[in-house]
Amino acid sequence: MQKFLININAIEEARDWYLINQNHLPATFVTTVVLAPIVEEMLFRGIFLQTMRRYLSPFLSIFIVSLVFSVVHFSLSNAIPLFVASVVYCIITIKSQSIIPSIIAHIFNNFLTFAYFLRLV
Repeated sequence: MQKFLININAIEEARDWYLINQNHLPATFVTTVVLAPIVEEMLFRGIFLQTMRRYLSPFLSIFIVSLVFSVVHFSLSNAIPLFVASVVYCIITIKSQSIIPSIIAHIFNNFLTFAYFLRLV
C-alpha cells in the first residue's frame, strides 16, 4: 500500500528542487513533513469531508474530497497516488471520528517520502 502513497514523480520533483535550494532543507522538512499534513488534514478531512458527509453518502463524500485533494496538488502524474492517499486518510478519519490519526498517517507518509528522497540525492 505504501507504494501507492510514495510517488516517485513527486520525489524526483522534490530532488530537483533540493538541488537548487540545498540550504533550505530544514525548512523544506518542516513545511512538507509537518505543516502541510496538518493544514491539509484540517482543511480536507476536518472541514471539507465533514461538510460533505452532512449532505452526501460516505462513499460520495470520500470520492469528492479525494478528487479535489488530488486536483489541488496540480500534478497530473501524481493524481492517482494522491487520490488513493486521500481515500486512506478519509477512511481513517471516518473510522476514528477524529482527524488526529489521519494527521499522523499523513505526516508518516510525507516523512517516508522525504526520507526516500534524501536517499536519492
